[in-house]
Amino acid sequence: MKRAFLFATLLLACAGCTYALHEVHEGDLTRIPTGRDFKRIKSEGEQKVFLGFVQQTDFVNQAYRDLQKQCEGHEVEGIQTRYSTAHGFLSWTNKVVMQGYCVD
Repeated sequence: MKRAFLFATLLLACAGCTYALHEVHEGDLTRIPTGRDFKRIKSEGEQKVFLGFVQQTDFVNQAYRDLQKQCEGHEVEGIQTRYSTAHGFLSWTNKVVMQGYCVD
């Protein structure tokens, strides 16, 4: 009984989550003309990985397309991209967050 409890405690201790921020890219904010109206827009994409197997590989492109859809007919400027990973037990989730300005 004592060994089973020790094993269960060790297993739970190893199953903790960690996070890693891989890359942040800042767009050029000087391209936003002064005196023009703009609004901040944001989109996200995720990729779940279990035991190294992946099904969704287009998550970054989908996040970028979503950002463009929020600004149809206008220009997206000053895009900031943040790429990170959340680690779990035998799996992890890659995440991309894109933010930018929709300039009229």
